[in-house]
Amino acid sequence: MRNNIEERSSAVNMDELILLYDRYRGGDRDLLPRLRELCLSLPNFSHPSSPVGDPSKTRLLRLNGSPKPTDYPPKNAVALLSNEILSNPRARRRLRGLGLLRCHNMVPGCGHRSYNFYGSLALLETALVTFVLDRVIGTGMQQISVPDILPASAIESCGFPTSGERTQTFTIDDSTAGSRRFCLSGTAEMGIASYCAGRIFGPKSPAEYFCAVSRCYRREVPNQESLLYRTHQFTKVEMFCVSEPTMKASEDAFDKILNLQQSIFADLGLHYRVLEMPTSELGNPAFRKVDIEAFMPGDGSFGEISSTSSCTDYQARRLNIKWCSPEAFAFTLNGTGCAVTRVIKALVETHQRKDGTVGLPQALWPYMNNAKELEPDESQVVFS
Repeated sequence: MRNNIEERSSAVNMDELILLYDRYRGGDRDLLPRLRELCLSLPNFSHPSSPVGDPSKTRLLRLNGSPKPTDYPPKNAVALLSNEILSNPRARRRLRGLGLLRCHNMVPGCGHRSYNFYGSLALLETALVTFVLDRVIGTGMQQISVPDILPASAIESCGFPTSGERTQTFTIDDSTAGSRRFCLSGTAEMGIASYCAGRIFGPKSPAEYFCAVSRCYRREVPNQESLLYRTHQFTKVEMFCVSEPTMKASEDAFDKILNLQQSIFADLGLHYRVLEMPTSELGNPAFRKVDIEAFMPGDGSFGEISSTSSCTDYQARRLNIKWCSPEAFAFTLNGTGCAVTRVIKALVETHQRKDGTVGLPQALWPYMNNAKELEPDESQVVFS
């Protein structure tokens, strides 16, 4: 147990946990809340395929495609999409892009790293969601709609902290809620898992699949990462699976989700790599995690666009999700269908042309009113 905590870079203090447990067994029942908090913070065990160690131990599983050759320096997504006029004490410059993105001089309440999409870029967001939903639902997944506001306890039961230095969760200040805390959801995984809580699944098939579209809210935004790659709010299609509690059923479901992700990104014409993530990158709930990173020419580097995680019975035990009987806990899995802002960044940087226009992959034409490129909007000139 102690080795597992160290390998997964967990913040749990094992010495404190053992001490409190001994005192609790000795009759000190007042320690139960803290003891429960520590136990809920314990990480899952790790899959034998997961490399042990830090991010340098990440293992490449597959590489799809290659960067498009160009005879010009590729622009990043903001330069391609915005035509704002920026001013500061040192310089005044014009972003001579397509006029479809605003990320400066917005409503003061929006804060750092907010954005607006206009015209064909707003349509592209909808097109990506609809395209991915069609693919996901076509495999038999059930679409549901889930809330973006959840009790903190539901989020914590999924394995995500809602307080402390490691949290990425926005907490809602609501004095009418009493002792209950509510938070903005960071992913539809949380809402779907809550929807499955307290239910008994099976035995008609070895796994049941769900999908949902939601807004996702994240607190942590490193300054060094480019806009659209990491923002406080974005739209995402999420996949979720409740499986029979066997390794075969879980691994079959894992492969189904991962293969679907790869086919979607291949049809979008993205150059991507598939990575087996090491133990330090698994977080608390994941038993195994595989990320897909797309090449983003504007940055000259790869960036994560999706993730698939197997959580075994970690979430099911906390949310009371059963399989076939009240005694057997199910396994759960989740995977990103499309994190829209990141996919847009990878897509427009990949399909940009020398003249600054951006082509669209053929798979999206039916969802873009048969447009084959993003249409510029010269009216959106904003001074900041």
